[in-house]
Amino acid sequence: MAFKAIWLTDPQEGIPATLRDVDLPPLSHYPITLRVLYSSLNYKDALAISAKAPIVRQFPLILGIDMVGEVIASEVEAWPIGKQVVVTDWGIGERHHGGLAEMFYAKEEWLEELPTTLSPSSAAAIGTAGLTAMLAVLELEQQGITPEQGPIVVSGASGGVGSFSTWILARLGFEVIAISGDPTSADVFNGYPRRALCVTEKRVLCPS
Repeated sequence: MAFKAIWLTDPQEGIPATLRDVDLPPLSHYPITLRVLYSSLNYKDALAISAKAPIVRQFPLILGIDMVGEVIASEVEAWPIGKQVVVTDWGIGERHHGGLAEMFYAKEEWLEELPTTLSPSSAAAIGTAGLTAMLAVLELEQQGITPEQGPIVVSGASGGVGSFSTWILARLGFEVIAISGDPTSADVFNGYPRRALCVTEKRVLCPS
C-alpha cells in the first residue's frame, strides 16, 4: 500500500529526508495498521531530519517519534477497527518506522487508547514532550516534593519538555523559576501561570 511519508536514507549518502510516496507491504509482525491522524514534530525528529545527531539507528526509515491514529486493519481483538490510539517511544522513528506518514504499522504493545477527554489533535499537541514532563512531575511527587518545600527550578523552560513542566508545576501550586538561554522566549513565557518566575540572560520576563 502506497502512502506519503517523511523518508530518510543514510545521511552519509548525502540525501536529506524527503516527503515521498512509500510502498510498504503490511508486515506479519506488525498486526495492526493505523491511519495517522496527527504527528507532532519533536526536537529529536528535527535532529534526525537535519542529520545533526545519530538519532536514526536503521536506514532507510520513516521519521516521527510519536503519532495519534485510528485502527483501519487489525488482527488483534483488543484493537478493533475504528479505535483511536496514541503511540510514542518504543524506538519508532529511530529503529522502527515512525509517525510522520499517512499510514503506520504497529505492534500490539505499542498502542495506548486515546482518552475520551482528549481529541486527537490535543493529544498530538501534548505529544512526547508533554508525556515526558508529566512523568518527571510524577517522579517528583513520588519523591515527596511539595510546594511547601520552596521554589523549584526548571531549565530549558522555553523548550517542549521544559515549558510543559513549568506549566504543570505552576498549576500544581509550585513556585517555579523557569530558566531559558533563549533571549527570544518572552512570548512563550507570557503564557505561563503567574507562579512562574521566568528568567533569560539574567532578565526577568514575567512576574512571579
